[in-house]
Amino acid sequence: MHLSTIPLLRCPATGGPLSLIEPPDSEWIETGTLRSIRSGATFAIRDGMAHIYVDDQRWAPKAQEARGWVQMARDLGFYHHGDEDLRLPYFGAPPWIDIARQFDILLDIAEPGPGTRVLDLGAGRGWAAHCFARRGCQAFAVDICDDAQIGLGRARAMMAQSQLRFDTFIADGENLPFANDSFDFVFSAAALHHATDLQNCLSRLPAYYALVGA
Repeated sequence: MHLSTIPLLRCPATGGPLSLIEPPDSEWIETGTLRSIRSGATFAIRDGMAHIYVDDQRWAPKAQEARGWVQMARDLGFYHHGDEDLRLPYFGAPPWIDIARQFDILLDIAEPGPGTRVLDLGAGRGWAAHCFARRGCQAFAVDICDDAQIGLGRARAMMAQSQLRFDTFIADGENLPFANDSFDFVFSAAALHHATDLQNCLSRLPAYYALVGA
């Protein structure tokens, strides 16, 4: 996570700002602890990924779903990936052919470029945030699954391949840990139907100037 991202962060429980407990060694924070200035609650940064959520009854079904995705991938034999997924969405096979076409249309409409702050909501492996980062955007990816193969942990391989870094968060999309007006637009692909309370999720997005992709 970038050190410069911290002023944008908010505690999901209190809405107050977060601070980094440990003195940073560089602009990129690989491991550390964030603390809520109001409540003292702490949130871990592991492998460059910030885990900023309240572990309560609202988070429980999301955590269960994340575990379920991993188990299903193992059971069905598609848990491990080759390097082909690092090219997403330009994979050249269904369903990615249609996804890539729709994504290119969105890029033509939104024209994100250097300095544009983009939130990838329900980011999966982080392929969209990676694409935005390659265009010079300040990209932020949020998902509930941190798995290194099928979750947001896979974004590390994408970053290593392209030598780019973008911010990744394990967080609740219905209780986002960011200050209002932090982003120029929000992107979401095949994710909103996973919301526990879709109406509540959508009601929070206008504060982020939402632009939702297919």
